[in-house]
Amino acid sequence: MGNSAGTSLLEETYAHEIAAALCYKWALEKSGELGFSDVIFETDCKVLQSRWKAITEGEGSSSFLDSLIEDCNVMIKGTGSSFSSSLHRTANELAQCLAEAASQYGEKIWMQLVPAEASAIVLSDIL
Repeated sequence: MGNSAGTSLLEETYAHEIAAALCYKWALEKSGELGFSDVIFETDCKVLQSRWKAITEGEGSSSFLDSLIEDCNVMIKGTGSSFSSSLHRTANELAQCLAEAASQYGEKIWMQLVPAEASAIVLSDIL
């Protein structure tokens, strides 16, 4: 399995948990377009983690965040992919690096590699 990465810019400013859910939805859409399966999506957003758990247990609400998560839950079914809520903020250097690079790259996907500024982080994760 090779490394892949992607960046995209949100057109508006959102609360952290809404931005995290929108990014997750974008990543699901792109992985589907690219034919990926068995992908593990990770987040350090505690609110997204807890709302994902609540929704999968049938405790959703009519909030915008919950509707985004419900959409993602539908999109991920049957793909062999999963949503992991075990990532801690301190372990999320790669996501932070890509978020900072998004202003330079806009929407971009790297296949079988990562952008140069993220290479050292990926290498340290592998080691």
